[in-house]
Amino acid sequence: MEREHLDFDKMYRDEHGNIPNFEYIVKKNLGILDNPKADPMMHIAWERGHSCGYSEVYNEALNLVELIEPNNLIKLSKIIKSGLDELPKFTIPEVRQGKIDTCEWVLEKIDLINKGEL
Repeated sequence: MEREHLDFDKMYRDEHGNIPNFEYIVKKNLGILDNPKADPMMHIAWERGHSCGYSEVYNEALNLVELIEPNNLIKLSKIIKSGLDELPKFTIPEVRQGKIDTCEWVLEKIDLINKGEL
Protein backbone atom coordinates (compact mmCIF):
# COMPACT_ATOMS: atom_id res chain seq x y z
CA MET A 1 0.00 0.00 0.00
CA GLU A 2 1.31 3.43 -0.97
CA ARG A 3 1.46 5.71 2.05
CA GLU A 4 1.40 9.49 1.89
CA HIS A 5 4.41 11.28 3.40
CA LEU A 6 3.29 13.08 6.54
CA ASP A 7 5.19 16.22 7.54
CA PHE A 8 4.21 16.74 11.16
CA ASP A 9 6.30 19.92 11.46
CA LYS A 10 4.00 21.67 8.97
CA MET A 11 0.70 20.44 10.41
CA TYR A 12 -1.65 22.72 12.31
CA ARG A 13 -1.21 22.63 16.08
CA ASP A 14 -3.57 23.89 18.73
CA GLU A 15 -2.64 26.34 21.49
CA HIS A 16 -1.04 23.48 23.48
CA GLY A 17 1.14 22.34 20.58
CA ASN A 18 -0.95 19.24 19.88
CA ILE A 19 -1.95 18.07 16.41
CA PRO A 20 -5.76 17.65 16.49
CA ASN A 21 -6.94 14.29 15.15
CA PHE A 22 -3.37 12.93 15.10
CA GLU A 23 -4.48 9.33 15.61
CA TYR A 24 -7.11 9.63 12.90
CA ILE A 25 -4.54 11.06 10.47
CA VAL A 26 -2.09 8.23 11.16
CA LYS A 27 -4.71 5.46 11.01
CA LYS A 28 -6.10 6.86 7.75
CA ASN A 29 -2.63 7.07 6.22
CA LEU A 30 -1.86 3.49 7.27
CA GLY A 31 -5.22 2.23 5.98
CA ILE A 32 -6.35 0.86 9.34
CA LEU A 33 -9.30 3.10 10.24
CA ASP A 34 -11.69 0.15 10.51
CA ASN A 35 -9.21 -2.32 11.98
CA PRO A 36 -10.27 -3.34 15.52
CA LYS A 37 -6.60 -3.60 16.54
CA ALA A 38 -5.75 -0.03 15.42
CA ASP A 39 -6.47 1.66 18.77
CA PRO A 40 -4.31 -0.73 20.84
CA MET A 41 -1.57 -0.43 18.21
CA MET A 42 -1.71 3.37 18.37
CA HIS A 43 -1.56 3.23 22.18
CA ILE A 44 1.64 1.19 21.97
CA ALA A 45 3.10 3.52 19.32
CA TRP A 46 2.28 6.54 21.49
CA GLU A 47 3.84 5.00 24.60
CA ARG A 48 7.01 4.09 22.71
CA GLY A 49 7.46 7.30 20.73
CA HIS A 50 5.70 10.35 22.18
CA SER A 51 8.67 11.55 24.20
CA CYS A 52 10.50 12.10 20.88
CA GLY A 53 7.59 13.75 19.06
CA TYR A 54 4.86 13.00 16.57
CA SER A 55 7.23 11.75 13.87
CA GLU A 56 8.57 9.08 16.19
CA VAL A 57 5.04 7.98 17.16
CA TYR A 58 4.31 7.64 13.44
CA ASN A 59 7.52 5.64 12.91
CA GLU A 60 6.53 3.31 15.74
CA ALA A 61 3.08 2.89 14.16
CA LEU A 62 4.74 2.06 10.84
CA ASN A 63 6.77 -0.63 12.57
CA LEU A 64 3.73 -2.08 14.34
CA VAL A 65 1.13 -1.91 11.56
CA GLU A 66 2.38 -5.08 9.89
CA LEU A 67 1.29 -7.01 12.97
CA ILE A 68 -2.35 -6.05 12.52
CA GLU A 69 -2.78 -5.89 8.74
CA PRO A 70 -5.15 -8.71 7.71
CA ASN A 71 -3.21 -9.52 4.55
CA ASN A 72 -0.10 -10.24 6.61
CA LEU A 73 -2.07 -12.61 8.83
CA ILE A 74 -3.30 -14.43 5.74
CA LYS A 75 0.28 -14.71 4.45
CA LEU A 76 1.38 -16.02 7.84
CA SER A 77 -1.34 -18.65 7.88
CA LYS A 78 -0.30 -19.83 4.39
CA ILE A 79 3.33 -20.08 5.49
CA ILE A 80 2.32 -22.11 8.54
CA LYS A 81 0.11 -24.40 6.46
CA SER A 82 2.90 -25.02 3.95
CA GLY A 83 5.26 -25.70 6.87
CA LEU A 84 2.96 -28.47 8.08
CA ASP A 85 3.23 -30.18 4.72
CA GLU A 86 7.01 -29.82 4.76
CA LEU A 87 7.62 -31.52 8.12
CA PRO A 88 10.07 -34.38 7.51
CA LYS A 89 8.44 -37.79 7.49
CA PHE A 90 11.22 -39.15 9.74
CA THR A 91 10.33 -36.78 12.58
CA ILE A 92 9.39 -38.65 15.77
CA PRO A 93 5.60 -39.11 15.52
CA GLU A 94 4.86 -37.44 18.87
CA VAL A 95 7.04 -34.44 18.01
CA ARG A 96 5.51 -34.20 14.54
CA GLN A 97 2.00 -34.32 16.01
CA GLY A 98 2.92 -31.72 18.63
CA LYS A 99 4.13 -29.35 15.91
CA ILE A 100 1.00 -29.98 13.86
CA ASP A 101 -1.22 -29.33 16.90
CA THR A 102 0.64 -26.10 17.66
CA CYS A 103 0.37 -24.88 14.08
CA GLU A 104 -3.33 -25.71 13.94
CA TRP A 105 -3.85 -23.76 17.19
CA VAL A 106 -2.02 -20.75 15.69
CA LEU A 107 -4.12 -21.00 12.52
CA GLU A 108 -7.32 -21.03 14.60
CA LYS A 109 -6.18 -17.86 16.41
CA ILE A 110 -5.28 -16.16 13.11
CA ASP A 111 -8.73 -17.04 11.78
CA LEU A 112 -10.36 -15.47 14.86
CA ILE A 113 -8.23 -12.33 14.42
CA ASN A 114 -9.19 -12.10 10.75
CA LYS A 115 -12.86 -12.30 11.76
CA GLY A 116 -12.33 -9.62 14.42
CA GLU A 117 -13.31 -12.02 17.20
CA LEU A 118 -10.00 -11.87 19.06
